[in-house]
Amino acid sequence: MIMLSFIVAGCGGGTTLYTADASGHLRKVTSKPAEIFKYEVIRYAEMEAKGKPPPSLSRTWREYWIKVGATWPGWKEFGTHEQVMAFIAEQRRARGLPPL
Repeated sequence: MIMLSFIVAGCGGGTTLYTADASGHLRKVTSKPAEIFKYEVIRYAEMEAKGKPPPSLSRTWREYWIKVGATWPGWKEFGTHEQVMAFIAEQRRARGLPPL
């Protein structure tokens, strides 16, 4: 089964994470900023582990992760900067990636 995930930003400033299954049915995953942040860190750590290039204008994954810790929506709801960077390190370590 193929799962597709995407985030929709609403007019009221809210954001919601949805998944679409193989039949195209949408299911709400969460609208909590901290949970969306957590999901995105996991998704990007998996991309890095698969050898894909970093998104946006970052030249390296290290550069990307350092920016992420201070710029992604939802990080403040997730925790302190130290907690954010610890979660990123944990997710990278779980995929066999070297420390930043």
